[in-house]
Amino acid sequence: ITGIQFALTSAADLVATRSLTQRCGVEMVWHPLATAQDSIAARSHWQILPGGGALGSTLLQTLIDLGCQAELLSDLCAPNANAQHIVHLAALDLPGGLDANGVLLTLRPALESALRLAQTCAKSQASTSPRLWLVTRGAQEVRGADCLAPLAATLWGLARVIRAEHPQLRCTLVDIDATCSGSQLAQTLLVAADNESQLAVRDGQIWRARLVPITKPAEFHFIAPPSGQIEDLAPTPHVARAPRAGEVRIEVHAAGLNFRDVLSTLRMVDSTTATLGGECAGTVSAVGPGVSGFAPGDAVFAFAPGSLANSVCVPQSWVARRPNNLTATQAAALPIACLTASYGLEHLAGLRRGDRVLIHAATGGVGMAALQIAQLIGAEIFATAGNEAKRALLRELGVQQVFDSRSLLFRDAIMECTNGQGVHVVLNALSGEFIEAGLSVLAPGGCFLEMGKRGIWSAAAVAAKFPKLRYYAFDLGQAARDDATLVPRLFAQLVARLNDGELTPLPVAAYPMRMARTAFQAMAQARHVGKLVLCRDLAAPALAQPIRSDASYLVTGAFGALGLAVAEGLAVRGARHLILLGRSSPSATADAVLARLTSHGVTVRCAVVDVGIGRQLRALLAETATTMPALRGVVHAAGALDDGVLSQQDWQRFANVLGPKLQGAWNLAAATADAALDFFVLFSAGAGWLGTPGQANYAAANAALDALAQHLRAAGRPATAIAWGAWQGAGMASARAANGNRSWVQLGITAIAPQAGVAAMFELIERNAAAVSVLPMHWPTYLTIVYGARIPACFATLLPGGTDSSTIGANALTQLQALPAHQRRDALLQRLETLVRKVAGLALQRAIDPHWPLRDLGMDSLMSVELRNAIATAFGRNFSATLAFDHPTLEALTEHLMLSLQLGDVPIDAVATAASKAQASIDALSQQEAEAELLAELAKGAAP
Repeated sequence: ITGIQFALTSAADLVATRSLTQRCGVEMVWHPLATAQDSIAARSHWQILPGGGALGSTLLQTLIDLGCQAELLSDLCAPNANAQHIVHLAALDLPGGLDANGVLLTLRPALESALRLAQTCAKSQASTSPRLWLVTRGAQEVRGADCLAPLAATLWGLARVIRAEHPQLRCTLVDIDATCSGSQLAQTLLVAADNESQLAVRDGQIWRARLVPITKPAEFHFIAPPSGQIEDLAPTPHVARAPRAGEVRIEVHAAGLNFRDVLSTLRMVDSTTATLGGECAGTVSAVGPGVSGFAPGDAVFAFAPGSLANSVCVPQSWVARRPNNLTATQAAALPIACLTASYGLEHLAGLRRGDRVLIHAATGGVGMAALQIAQLIGAEIFATAGNEAKRALLRELGVQQVFDSRSLLFRDAIMECTNGQGVHVVLNALSGEFIEAGLSVLAPGGCFLEMGKRGIWSAAAVAAKFPKLRYYAFDLGQAARDDATLVPRLFAQLVARLNDGELTPLPVAAYPMRMARTAFQAMAQARHVGKLVLCRDLAAPALAQPIRSDASYLVTGAFGALGLAVAEGLAVRGARHLILLGRSSPSATADAVLARLTSHGVTVRCAVVDVGIGRQLRALLAETATTMPALRGVVHAAGALDDGVLSQQDWQRFANVLGPKLQGAWNLAAATADAALDFFVLFSAGAGWLGTPGQANYAAANAALDALAQHLRAAGRPATAIAWGAWQGAGMASARAANGNRSWVQLGITAIAPQAGVAAMFELIERNAAAVSVLPMHWPTYLTIVYGARIPACFATLLPGGTDSSTIGANALTQLQALPAHQRRDALLQRLETLVRKVAGLALQRAIDPHWPLRDLGMDSLMSVELRNAIATAFGRNFSATLAFDHPTLEALTEHLMLSLQLGDVPIDAVATAASKAQASIDALSQQEAEAELLAELAKGAAP
């Protein structure tokens, strides 16, 4: 159908390929863009529409500094005939967030001005039309963790139609993030090829959009990136294997994150090819020969190296059935923490009632598990934590003796409050001089449990200085390999305690797999309590039975053909309570369908409601809340058309379409914010993705629905936007084709059968799709008819044999070299500040003095390594491991890089002065001392 070939490798693949989603599904992906720097030399005439505050002014000045003729455009309807580029910035003033009140009123200034500008440019009589640029902020999800402003996405739908109706304008979209400067935006505008129509800037890097076919969910795992940089962490495809004898294959629903994973990512431990992860929860998908006690479908949790993946094979002895009172997220946080704590405290140390135990880093995963076990045993607990908030939490948990893990004062305090007797057991996660301090507070015969991996003492060294102590430097993984019975025994004890309520789940912060980088950065900054867990999808967990007989489901646009098809699809799948809304009363055809549903035992509540009017929707939901079961699913299929080419459009015609579609979706999202929904489906349209000529208003509304779905999912709510093609004998697209437009067949579009479309909807719900399109069409035919020879690059991968000539890997150095010499230092400082903010997790509004020591900004040793890796990747150069220690301020880093990268004439005395100031901030540490401090601080966090 699409000219795209699918490989059939198994019966399962054959079934998947037959589905409408597999054959016709399309999604958008983003790739870094390598820039053609020679295009910067072009001196062109730019006109800038006011907007974006200081960014617009900086953009204007940067273009002037680069030798371009640039000026503010004072009259929207009369652009100068000689302008080669016109930049629209009004969308940068649109708010983000979710506020159901006044969506159209808020949106109007930016969207209407973009429409009027396009209309004016299209009338230009100049021999060469200007290139039109529409700039937005947060309209697109590029890297999985972007903060979206859905209203801004309306301009993306509009711009795609402008590109299709008026290709001579080469209308190009650029979506920036909150950190993008005017100079970075200028660089993006100057290097973009004519056929690139959809670009984004994230952290100074330019990205380009491509539409690609949806494929069968690929097997993936996470491995440490070669760069040693968390920013480069990404799922890596791999070939899943069948379980071997004695193994169980687990489909991973949630995986615990441990500090060892962060160290591996930063290339600070040997893990060149090892996958990341060490524990998980999920369901058994296959068992190997000789396995007993487990079968496919069993809910389990496991000690599972390599489990940051969608599936993993592990020995059956490392797997346990998940207690019924635990979610997958809770269960995934337990194996390493609980088994490690139990093995150390109970099996090695033999902790008994009345013993005194010191637990270091007690608010971490192992620490909090150790607290529970020590309390269960009846031991007297002494604990340390790294900040006052964490220490306060320990006191709330009943720990009376709490100390600072970053100070040696605990040593004297413990000896004083125990009358010089000390403690019986130390569970250690600290390093350097803290090890000896911990050993010194042990009573004779006491046990020191070492979980660290760097700079630890040997057994001989401990015996020589503390001969009356027991010392175990242990690793759970190695112990499990040495004793095949260990993990099964520990798991049996853990499950029994969980079932009896003796142990409770640990505090968990959960992230979806697509936000792995964010989770790793959170752990690297050591600000969490308990455990971090990566879930298959936090917003919408896969549901084996998504439709329930004891719940209600709401459908808008329910009396039209699509709405009725959805209602019947819900009933067929088990729904027994439907709330069906429409802006007009049901037709005779609809009445017949509703009667059929009722005859099959479905309770149907029909109402004439315009969901674009919030008060009507709220009143209806308040009424049904008292008369029907709880609402568990929403399908927004309502919409309206008011087609016309751009020259015929005005704001009122846009409002006619935006009201039912976009305002309605916004109202539904607000009204169901507190409902425990299993799904929230928005019926979008292919017009928003394709830029269908004559449907600028419809494209704008639907593009915003796609962004709204992604916005809701980022907030932890279930949402799926599906951009449909034409439906067979149903829907507005069918009506449009019947009203004299070019037939869908002539355009290469195949209509969707209603039953197949509804089946695709449920498939996409279960696949946890966010924003996808289902477009049965022959792409070469459609694109050639609509765009002729000017097919935008975003469609390249959908064409037979289509290739993408854009390459990946532009770095900051070439971008800086392209700037005039007098601008490079400030641009470099800005680039470095962006990297520091990202690594340290600093808010944008927090000022950074270039002379401040980086460690005063919260930049610890682990972050210093990540910063060094980020700088090395950005500039394509290798730097010393102690780069941020040798040059520990932004000023010192800038001067050093200006010199080492040969970006300009930097006086040696300036570098020396900056270095001198920086050096004073770390008490004149030598190179060796700085490196020693770095390694020592890294070792503090080496515990799981």
